[in-house]
Amino acid sequence: MSSTGSDLAALAARIADHPKRLLVNKKSGYAAVLNPKDGTTVAVDILDDMHNKAMQWELRNIGNHQYSIKNLGTATYASVKGSSEGSSFIESSPTAVKWYIRRKEISSATSPYLISYEENGQCWSLPEAFGGALVELSSDGSAEASEWLLEVVPKLAA
Repeated sequence: MSSTGSDLAALAARIADHPKRLLVNKKSGYAAVLNPKDGTTVAVDILDDMHNKAMQWELRNIGNHQYSIKNLGTATYASVKGSSEGSSFIESSPTAVKWYIRRKEISSATSPYLISYEENGQCWSLPEAFGGALVELSSDGSAEASEWLLEVVPKLAA
């Protein structure tokens, strides 16, 4: 699951050129959004409005191939929330957290990405693929539910 230095540098350059992204779960086609029910957890919803700021995330390289992930609707950052059952969910926080973003398969330019809390740690995952499902951390980075597409937010026509 580790990426090469050139792959990570290329990703950093692409993100620097277009930091506004939609984080789309490859398996479900749903986009990560700040949960409208509670305003703090990250859930998924149908990608029906690319210009909905609750669905837009700003990725910033904060050094050493780590990124902050900020929701543009609330200006809060993706963070980790543990539950009493031992599951960890993605939630919003006023403080930036370091995330590792890398291609699942470094030999493929079209490979989806894994977003992990630690360099080779738990990844964002969508174990249940329906609108409103919460994004969790999973130790199974090989699962299709952990694959994400980083779609560029298109500019509005003038």
